[in-house]
Amino acid sequence: MNNFTTSRFAALLKREVWEHKGQIIYAPAVVAVLFFISLVWIIFSIGAENLGSVTSFVSITGTGLDITAFMLAAIPFAIVIPFYSALYLLSSLYQERKDLSIFFWQSMPVSDAQTVISKIVTVCLVVPLIATGIIFSLYVLVTLLLAVQGVFVDGAVSGIFQSLASALNACVLIFLTMINTALWFFPTIGWILLFSAFARNVPMLWAVGVFILLLLLEDFIFSTQFLANWANGRTNVSQYPVWSVPDFFSGLMDYDLLIGVVLGAMLVAGAVYMRRFVD
Repeated sequence: MNNFTTSRFAALLKREVWEHKGQIIYAPAVVAVLFFISLVWIIFSIGAENLGSVTSFVSITGTGLDITAFMLAAIPFAIVIPFYSALYLLSSLYQERKDLSIFFWQSMPVSDAQTVISKIVTVCLVVPLIATGIIFSLYVLVTLLLAVQGVFVDGAVSGIFQSLASALNACVLIFLTMINTALWFFPTIGWILLFSAFARNVPMLWAVGVFILLLLLEDFIFSTQFLANWANGRTNVSQYPVWSVPDFFSGLMDYDLLIGVVLGAMLVAGAVYMRRFVD
């Protein structure tokens, strides 16, 4: 990919972030603000003695603080991100046809494939990157808050900032966990994009309705539930978390994950076709 093509693709990614900043930036930021406000309320509720014990524990533990604690703190983001990512995907190709901006973008020197791929890169890479940055910023603010409060309650604070090393390691694993989750959901990503490009109205109903219809047809014609069982197997949350960098790369060789990526790629190809010819 030459520099000109790379710059155009980067422009496509900037366009996605700019046009959908409410879902890509503001949504995780709101979760972070709510988390921080809740923590502030807890800190002012537990009392000075208990707060001193907490700050002393964090300070003494320092870099030895288990990264699991930081990863568990990211659970609210893990709950919210799939929902706003799905909403982003549903509107990404549908909205440009609804407001007729598709004609402008199709007049630009950018292919339909590049446009659709930019949306996949956004949801699989840009969204996790922005969310991880917000999460780490939250950890820094919490660390500063504990340090300031620790000073007022005469708690040990000298080692509190060393815990940011564990927080940074946790954020790397959180980022890889988001990518791993996106790969497991890649068939869903392709399916949503397909109906975002196809549906003239309410793409969510089309995506859900057609999937339910396929389940019913399989059961009626073949008396099997293969599709339902396969989809249910991919919702096992235990396969999403990444606890070490080597685990992430070894997990990429999982045959079930690879089959899903191939199926998702086929659905993405269908979305490219639909964007080109439906309208």
